[in-house]
Amino acid sequence: AKNQSGAARVSPFQKTGSEMHYLGKRLALFLTLVFAGCMDADRSRGSVESRFERTGVLTEEIRIDGHSQSLLPIGTSQASRFVTVSEAGTILVAQHIDLSVSVFDSSGTFVTSLGGAGDGPGEFRALTRLGWLADSVWVYDRRQQRLSLFSPQWEFSRTVRVPPHAEPSRSDFGRTPAFPFVYPLGFTNEGEILASMNLAVGQADSGPFRNHTVLGRLSQAGEILQIFGLVPIGQTQIRASGGAVGVPFPNSPEIAVSPSGEMVAVAKAFLEGTDMGRFELAVMRFGGDTLFTRSFPFHMTPISEHTADSVIGRRLRSLQERSPDLAAAYRRHAQAPAVHPPFTGMLLG
Repeated sequence: AKNQSGAARVSPFQKTGSEMHYLGKRLALFLTLVFAGCMDADRSRGSVESRFERTGVLTEEIRIDGHSQSLLPIGTSQASRFVTVSEAGTILVAQHIDLSVSVFDSSGTFVTSLGGAGDGPGEFRALTRLGWLADSVWVYDRRQQRLSLFSPQWEFSRTVRVPPHAEPSRSDFGRTPAFPFVYPLGFTNEGEILASMNLAVGQADSGPFRNHTVLGRLSQAGEILQIFGLVPIGQTQIRASGGAVGVPFPNSPEIAVSPSGEMVAVAKAFLEGTDMGRFELAVMRFGGDTLFTRSFPFHMTPISEHTADSVIGRRLRSLQERSPDLAAAYRRHAQAPAVHPPFTGMLLG
């Protein structure tokens, strides 16, 4: 979205003294989405672009019949990772059971299928995320720890290895920690990886990065070239000696990268009262400029007791086979919320 007068520039949150020294120049933007009342429309007009209509109308443009196209069901929590649309309107739908990607043109007509099960070039063992690099396609396979790139003619072109962890540059050593968990979000023309990064539980000297998802730009060797955002994550996992498992119905931030690799959007839901909430959306350039922020009110979606019991029970059964310790921790601590944000996913053009 863009208003008629152009995008507004927003200064990053200010840090002073030793805090600024610790963060260093590479922290281009400290994006904290805990707005806590500081982002309502009336008070933010002087500093951010917030004069947008608060309501909108959804218009159906294309309908792809999943039955006639033999498409596998996609959960609502997976939509933003398994469906993506290019600037030209080409639609990609990941089929995580078939381990392939179905391609449709802007009219919804099937074009071709990419990939398939296997370890060879252009084949997958786990479809984790997909996206665009201009008019080329990249697909992240977490199990093989690699990105597969396909040309505009839908031919496999090359493989890019995803670093298993991210390390600070020599100049930032001691100020920026190493991140043992790296999750690709996008890919640049220069071959750099745009990723979210997380610390390990109990990791020492994590400073302001603790309890945050860190947005950054990495070399293919795993060197941190830039950190441009921090997003608070709250309680999203239950951990035990057997590993970690996500909490039921986590209210996690949603992160999207534009096909050009030049912009990132972050959305976070906040509960206000028992049945109302708001989404806070921030769109920024990777250089650190915030283009605009926006707030959307919504009614929370109730979670029935039957649905909660079904989700927790299914997860518990799978954990008992994998890790008795983790299953015991999940049984003690897993608790479904009464309501959940009606948020499926986000695409950034």
